[in-house]
Amino acid sequence: MAEDKNKYILSINGMSKSFGRNKVLKHIDLNVKPGTIMGLMGENGAGKSTLLKIIVGALKPDAGTILWNGKAVDGTFLSEHVGYVPQENPLFEDLTVKDNLELWYANDKASLQKDLEDGWLFYFGMHKIYKKPVKKLSGGMKKRLSICCALAGDPDVLVMDEPGAALDLMAKNEILRLIKDFTRKGKSVIITSHEMSEITFCDSL
Repeated sequence: MAEDKNKYILSINGMSKSFGRNKVLKHIDLNVKPGTIMGLMGENGAGKSTLLKIIVGALKPDAGTILWNGKAVDGTFLSEHVGYVPQENPLFEDLTVKDNLELWYANDKASLQKDLEDGWLFYFGMHKIYKKPVKKLSGGMKKRLSICCALAGDPDVLVMDEPGAALDLMAKNEILRLIKDFTRKGKSVIITSHEMSEITFCDSL
């Protein structure tokens, strides 16, 4: 009997990607259930970040399909419905926290104000550093801001590339709390990680 793909918020079937003669991904399949955390593990250069970029619509695969609640979708759909926290800093360092957030909330300023008052932005304390230049923030605060930018638009899936890398223990624990709170809302998280605390936190690997 064929597996019912409708029970998954996100399914990847036969995903392949090459760069020149380098075959990075070969017929990858994975299924993500609502309200769960999926961890992707592999050595450096195994293709984890490439797979994440395909999931968020930043790269086009050579082969394979992506289903969203059982229906095939393209990169444009994914870029609008999946939040992405890359490993590298995606922020504009010379701008303030306010300026960076307004870029991500450009189409919905009402949600920006609401999130500052009682949403993810308040949760992460963005209201306290709203007017500070990004370049003056600590590494942990920059990561929090990156996550807040990814949460603009209230995505159902959050993709995080090694979210705890180079952060202190307190910042790492705060990110884990965010991930758990996010999934309690029935949303899903996909992470790559080499951190044992994050790996054991996942529902599936």
